[in-house]
Amino acid sequence: MFKYLLFFVLFSPLIGIILVENGAYSISTAQFGHPNGAWLAYTVHCLVLLAVTFWTIAKKLGSPRKKTTSTSHLPPFVPLAHVILCVNVVFLALMLFGAGGIEVLMGKMEKSGFRASLNYISAIALWIRSYFVPSLLAYLSFVFTKSLKSPRERRLFGLNIAICALIGLNWGSKASPLIMLLPSILIIYWKISIRKVILLGSIACLALIANSMLFDRSDEGLRWAADEAGDFSLKEAATFVAIRGTVLQGDVAWYIWDMYEDKQKLPPYFPTLYAAIGDRLFSLFSGIQRSDYPRWVKYHYDSLLTATAGVPLDEIFVSGHNVNGTIFSEGIIALGSPGYLLFSIFGGLCAGLSFNIIKEAIDSGSPIRAALSADYFCLIVFLWLNGGGITMLFHISVFLAIMMTYLLIRMCISLSGGSSETAPAVSVTRGRTPSAQGLA
Repeated sequence: MFKYLLFFVLFSPLIGIILVENGAYSISTAQFGHPNGAWLAYTVHCLVLLAVTFWTIAKKLGSPRKKTTSTSHLPPFVPLAHVILCVNVVFLALMLFGAGGIEVLMGKMEKSGFRASLNYISAIALWIRSYFVPSLLAYLSFVFTKSLKSPRERRLFGLNIAICALIGLNWGSKASPLIMLLPSILIIYWKISIRKVILLGSIACLALIANSMLFDRSDEGLRWAADEAGDFSLKEAATFVAIRGTVLQGDVAWYIWDMYEDKQKLPPYFPTLYAAIGDRLFSLFSGIQRSDYPRWVKYHYDSLLTATAGVPLDEIFVSGHNVNGTIFSEGIIALGSPGYLLFSIFGGLCAGLSFNIIKEAIDSGSPIRAALSADYFCLIVFLWLNGGGITMLFHISVFLAIMMTYLLIRMCISLSGGSSETAPAVSVTRGRTPSAQGLA
């Protein structure tokens, strides 16, 4: 499954760039496209990143040199599933009634309004979405793969999946439920046939279309996608999802390359690295507050990129609107060409290291490490490759959230009657575990 996720995040923007170069309308930058050679530069970026990824995997960078067998056992699935279900129900209630997600689900509030209204609870809500719930479900998924998979176990596992997806829906985003499920999918389908990939991809597309019909019909910013009567039916939702997965993946990368080729001034990049210390510390040391939009945007890459694409500052900060740029755009803004290939190399290293760490955790029967590393890849590295903003890889909140998630998993294990981090190892020889052979 790993390679298919990597191929998607790399090549869906390429399709979008090619479409824009052939005259498609760039929604993010509000203009029709034209040829500028961005597709070629982006293709080189993809090839370099993939080459470094496969080299990192072949060299086993980041993998321990030795493996040891363990006689420890995983916690029993049913008690663990009950504990994690109770914990996630608490998180669901917090999102529904504490963060106001119920207003989004009932259609009384748009997703932009929900994000803007989080305020004091925003950090907890983000940790729930990006770390706590996905990692707990990923850990449970690992245990499920080792269980008997009885009807009762399947029902409990399905209920946990449903709660996770429902928490994602609170954000009013088409993709949030699917992204939250990615770490679990990665662990369960570490090795997967192309037929299952097509099946899962089809289910994902149907879910995105259904979510689009649920949330996007009330979004005034998407009125262009509705039909002549102003309705957002199945056809319009499917069309928008197709555009979102292609043109909107690549049009900003096309635009940034166009600015570079035209020798237009690109914004300073390196001040955005200061944001890695966290917004509160950044404001404390710099004296710049979020209310000071023109100055704040210069130090936060996602807002800087969105402003560079021509989105008004009020729309960025009031509604939380961001565009999708990929690390290709980030490399161009930071280092130009061919300097952007340094970002490609670093992206390949991150992807390859993620693969090696997840694979080693699965091979050695280390479910906590597998869950946390799968979550880091899917919710951090994957999203960075897709949107840019390198500080998200080492932001102070990431380390705090990972530590809190580790403690939460350990608490759930303890409450379920288990006490171990490792499952019975099936082999002491590297790479001999049948469930994790090769590049999944």
